[in-house]
Amino acid sequence: MTQTLKFSAPASQAQDPDESRPDFSIIILNWNTRDLLVDCLNTIFQHAADLSLEVIVVDNASTDGSQAMLREHFPQVRLIANHDNVGFAKGNNQGMAVSQGRYWLLLNSDAFITPGSLTALLQLLRLSLRQEL
Repeated sequence: MTQTLKFSAPASQAQDPDESRPDFSIIILNWNTRDLLVDCLNTIFQHAADLSLEVIVVDNASTDGSQAMLREHFPQVRLIANHDNVGFAKGNNQGMAVSQGRYWLLLNSDAFITPGSLTALLQLLRLSLRQEL
């Protein structure tokens, strides 16, 4: 059986003519996974150099130095530093609430971006939106 999926931008973003907005807001939820987060971020910046994106890390009160590492090694990443672990759903909602991108990509810190994957995803999303119009 074949299933067809339709993708669309959030309603508030679907018809936005502002070309200065990033294509993706990549939101990563983190809790004490500093080393995995480093690897995740490195793959994003290595394999998405041709895309316009913002990266938002929501840190749920890590005690492993994650926040200091982000401030020192990834100053281009927007950090939301929670004082308590607010959980998966609320943490992702916090990231989405401050995002500026046309599309959201929610990642866990143990996810890695492969070459060409974000470009292919963006092309699919744009094609899907054109077909809906």
